[in-house]
Amino acid sequence: KGQFTCYDITNGKPLWKEPFALPRDASKYYSSPVKAGDLFYFAREDGFIFVAKETDGGLELIASNEMPQRQIATIVPINDHILLRSETTLYYFK
Repeated sequence: KGQFTCYDITNGKPLWKEPFALPRDASKYYSSPVKAGDLFYFAREDGFIFVAKETDGGLELIASNEMPQRQIATIVPINDHILLRSETTLYYFK
């Protein structure tokens, strides 16, 4: 439901642009996408977490995980770890 665009920070020109090609569902993305290291993390409202890596022309989905609760908070990278808050639980992944 939208488009994901990568810009060159030095000149503001788009490097690549593609439709938001993660698995589609009626659920929405309320949280912001996060890049940690070489990976992008996306949390969808219905509890699915998607992990993608950047390629020369866009994003490639490399993992999908279903959490037991809704996810509306933005994922927080901390060093080599991930902090994720659901409706009632705070998760810390190593």
